[in-house]
Amino acid sequence: MFRGTRDYPPGKYQAVITKAGARQNAHTSDDLTNYHTTFAKQDLEAVLKVEADRVQHPSYGEDAFKTEARAVLGEYNKNSANPQSTLFEAMRDAAFGRTSPRYKRLVQDEQKVDQLYDYTPGRVDPTLATIGARVKKIDDAVYVRDAILRTVAQLRSSPVGAQNLADAKSALKYGPIRSLDNTGQIAISFGLPLSVPRRHPDFPALWLAKTWLGEHRASSAHLYQRMRELRGMSYGDYAYIEAFAE
Repeated sequence: MFRGTRDYPPGKYQAVITKAGARQNAHTSDDLTNYHTTFAKQDLEAVLKVEADRVQHPSYGEDAFKTEARAVLGEYNKNSANPQSTLFEAMRDAAFGRTSPRYKRLVQDEQKVDQLYDYTPGRVDPTLATIGARVKKIDDAVYVRDAILRTVAQLRSSPVGAQNLADAKSALKYGPIRSLDNTGQIAISFGLPLSVPRRHPDFPALWLAKTWLGEHRASSAHLYQRMRELRGMSYGDYAYIEAFAE
């Protein structure tokens, strides 16, 4: 959604990325947007500069926004046509409070998509960012860390973003699961939010249990293989262990 800033309009931004020979992409989930870029070490400072600027000062024309918004809405409508996605969303509606970013997907209809033009800039907050880097040597890791810290130190926090985070913190609430009729397939979802982050001592045990049960169509998935043996069909199963700061 961030196609440029005042200092780096789309053409100038893309020129920096092209000169660096970088590969980049992004995806959006319910409450986060993940940008990932692959480039050489010597281009780190230049890439950090343009990426920090577009996160801190997002600026885009309304026409460009509408084009992007139609693509996002089309993707949502495509996913909503899948009964399994609808059931998964209904389960989260029941599990989380109404102020949680997981209560309802933000992009649900045209009206909300149109409202995003004014919604996004004030809620992009650098203090809510998580930065990850993959390097080959320890010396490179130190270099990357120091460069990132210098960049982050120059960013300012948004009061609106901080308040938005505070509003999202609420107690978990439970309710009935919605019944879906006239579906072309059946999916059963169940789960319980766990306060078990990756550094928790119980996380490795839970992760091993999930790995043994298996994920969607994994050859080592015991649960998936057993369903195939009993039913003789191509069943799929999903398992997740995620800790959310609610």
